[in-house]
Amino acid sequence: MWMRQEVAAEQSIHLEMRLSLKDDSRYLNVISVLDEIIRNVELSQFDAEPSWYFAELSRTDRVVRDLQHLLGNALKQASEESRHMRGIYYPESADHEADHFRICKTIAGLCYRWARSRADLQDLYELHDLILHHIQNYDDPFENHLFSKRRRQ
Repeated sequence: MWMRQEVAAEQSIHLEMRLSLKDDSRYLNVISVLDEIIRNVELSQFDAEPSWYFAELSRTDRVVRDLQHLLGNALKQASEESRHMRGIYYPESADHEADHFRICKTIAGLCYRWARSRADLQDLYELHDLILHHIQNYDDPFENHLFSKRRRQ
């Protein structure tokens, strides 16, 4: 598990640097929120007593609440990106939007599973990987398309 934590932390640091040092809405609203959830769950596994993170709510309730917040952020991010893609008639918008749907569906599924105590830290790592995959395979090409369009103008 420690190896997985180190890899996730390294990926987040690399992504943070690439996304203009936290100025990017994907980092601020999605990656950093998920990283905080993961960090708090990781820390809670080793605490003999509940940490401040879980003081007012149970561990599960807190994670569900934070995942719901993440879902709201992801839906907003997806909506904004979709609006931009439709505005320029981006040819890959259907696949990009389908991946947004997959991410949001995954987060909603995690909310459901955590609420029923049927999820674990590995599920959060997998969501992290899914979001990084989306950024690399959908957002980066979209950005390249936008930049190439601007250069042609």
